[in-house]
Amino acid sequence: MKPEELEGNILIGEFMEYELINNSAYLINDKIKNDNSIDACDIWKFEELQFHSSMDWIFDTIAKIESVGFHTSLMKLDKLDLHQLLIKNNYDTPYIFDYMNFDIQKMGISPSKKECAFKAIVVFVKWYNKNVKKK
Repeated sequence: MKPEELEGNILIGEFMEYELINNSAYLINDKIKNDNSIDACDIWKFEELQFHSSMDWIFDTIAKIESVGFHTSLMKLDKLDLHQLLIKNNYDTPYIFDYMNFDIQKMGISPSKKECAFKAIVVFVKWYNKNVKKK
């Protein structure tokens, strides 16, 4: 795992409100383990978190974003063979993360659906922590 993936995974785990264990792991309920078994509660070390690599984890995070009052749109940009995750606070306002406010890397545009979603979610969580959660 790359350092920026580890940092993003830890940040997203905090946003998901997982219980922190010894500053090195999260207690995560109902996550699918690598052997496809499910424990009611499971401890995941930071290095084992999969927000950067699992669409199941990404979709759980997108559901959390929507549960705190934001709308999301994960789409493929047809002619460019790229994917994009857009996040906005209601249907009547522009997207929070758009071409005007963020460069392509930070906005979450990528040939990989997982990579674009992960990058956009990390940017969103940083924005959310600064502008919404702290208020």
